[in-house]
Amino acid sequence: MTYKVLRKTKKIYITPNTIFYGGSVICFTPVVISLALGFDDSLWMHTLLYVQLLVFFTSIIIGIFKFNKYKTLKGELTSSLEFLHDGIQIDDTFYALDKIKKISLENTYDYKGRVAFSRGDFDGKYSNGVDNLLHLYLTDGTIIPIHFQQNTENQIIQDKEHFIRYCNDGKLGYLSLLDLLKITDYNQIQLFKKENLTRFQ
Repeated sequence: MTYKVLRKTKKIYITPNTIFYGGSVICFTPVVISLALGFDDSLWMHTLLYVQLLVFFTSIIIGIFKFNKYKTLKGELTSSLEFLHDGIQIDDTFYALDKIKKISLENTYDYKGRVAFSRGDFDGKYSNGVDNLLHLYLTDGTIIPIHFQQNTENQIIQDKEHFIRYCNDGKLGYLSLLDLLKITDYNQIQLFKKENLTRFQ
């Protein structure tokens, strides 16, 4: 299974959140200063308040149009990741298991199309599925962080056999493996340990 990897770029991404919260700070700060100095009836302050309202309604309008769309992708999906039986492949570089000290996987619940709307967020309600985070800790001290994309929910479970191998080799934590495979029932855990995890046998 090959996953797309998010690579950060130097681009500046303007989102509805940027417009609203950035504009609010720019406009609200001078208003607070004006009030503190006693200029509560100044034309300058009233102008800033009107600009603040304009920014607010502009963000609302943009947010409405983008509500049923994907969130802004802050980077480019230009790299690839593949979990293999004897290591991990990132683009053209292969990291053998004997060169890996530890494998950490976090936020693996994310997938493309997941509803990720939250209060105060104007930037679309659908996730791009790139919050999945892999940390590779190499034996030479190097730490490689990778954000990768899942196209469907639980797509990563298709690499179950590889993760079992990583766990048996002491690279991936036992509890992390259970969380990754969404095994929570006590009886299922015991059966899974017996059938798959040699370190417990």
